[in-house]
Amino acid sequence: MEICNDKMLSIYNLTLEHYQELEKNIEYSDNIADIKSKIKDDGVTEINILNELNVDEPDTSIIFASILKSKKNVVLSKFINDYLSKVGFDFEVKRPVITAEKKHRIDILIEDKDYTIIIENKLLGAVYQRNQLSRYIKRIENEGYKTEQIFIVIIPSYYTDDYLDNIRCSVWKLPHDWVLPNSQRECAWYDDYCCQCDNSLNTEFEEKNCHKPGKSCINYKNLYKERTVVLDNSFSDWLIECSEYIDKKEVLLHSALLQFSDYIKIKYNQKQNDEYIMEMKEFLRSKLVKDNKNDETNWKIINEKINQIDDMKRGLESLKQEISQNMVNEWRDNLKAMGWNLSFEESKSFGINIEGVWCGCWSGCEGNGKSNNNQPYWGFYSEKSIDEKQSKMIEDILECSGLAKSIIKGHDFIVWNSTLNGDQRCNQLYEAAKKLGYIK
Repeated sequence: MEICNDKMLSIYNLTLEHYQELEKNIEYSDNIADIKSKIKDDGVTEINILNELNVDEPDTSIIFASILKSKKNVVLSKFINDYLSKVGFDFEVKRPVITAEKKHRIDILIEDKDYTIIIENKLLGAVYQRNQLSRYIKRIENEGYKTEQIFIVIIPSYYTDDYLDNIRCSVWKLPHDWVLPNSQRECAWYDDYCCQCDNSLNTEFEEKNCHKPGKSCINYKNLYKERTVVLDNSFSDWLIECSEYIDKKEVLLHSALLQFSDYIKIKYNQKQNDEYIMEMKEFLRSKLVKDNKNDETNWKIINEKINQIDDMKRGLESLKQEISQNMVNEWRDNLKAMGWNLSFEESKSFGINIEGVWCGCWSGCEGNGKSNNNQPYWGFYSEKSIDEKQSKMIEDILECSGLAKSIIKGHDFIVWNSTLNGDQRCNQLYEAAKKLGYIK
């Protein structure tokens, strides 16, 4: 009996120790959150002229083009070596001509004897125009440059590893009537930017229209994706590095590099993040690193803490999953109380079959949360390809509900979006479907 009690006591003490560590980790998280909320961003400079003047994207293109025009092509050569050599650039910089917002209306264009570089500036979040990259490429090809001589650089408003894959497919495509004004092109659809091939509800358009004799559409993506560089968050630091290669007498160029680097950090929200990380690191050092211990011991302490936090993260994800499932059940009950006749799977999904297409909400917990990171979402779903009539129905419902501009396009999930108000979103869709006669 005493042995049994000793075992129970041992288990109790281990459990208590575990929960004490958990409470301590939560306390650390709260302290770190306080650090983030209290940070005052002093930055590299007290005043950023570009930010104060609220410059637009063409202005930033002109500034960067001016920086690239430095004497002896110092900055341009470093830019090519650090970024473009990775995608096959192997040409000598001879007599480059650099223009901004002029030739072919390209943001920045660098033309030399053996190569050309198209720099597309999306730093402030401008939307890609209809067929934008394909039109630029075609105009450069018309000047005699071959594919292996043409390179593309994109300055994004934010960086992700899959940035290029998330650009609308039509941006890379050149329709037969590409020389016509934007709105007059045959494939124009929905707004000032999209083509019919961007419409996931009309999957047959490309097959029927993009390969007609005399009207074929050229897709440049496969040719140029591997020749395209998207500048990442290190770009601001790269600009500062350039100062080391420039003559100290070039005071204005040094100033331009500093200001432009600082401006990009502001836009990417890096200034606060850098300070936040430094302060967080010092806070954790004060709590975890023991001055009287050697590096090996401190490393083990930190590694153990990382493992504890990983455990806590898994617990939080499990809790998030449970709450998402509860929300779906609550939304279902709210909609049933409104009179909607729903089909449902407990804690998973609910919806209405409208003309052969499922319209409803999902918990986002499918595949252990991998489908949508344990966050609920609404959408239209069909296991089979939808026909033109169903596609038109979905478009009509979205437009009537006011949700047409709040969608993400997919395949099985034809259109969808994350939500924390699933009952409201579905009620909008169902009311619209009823108004249009799709729900009796």
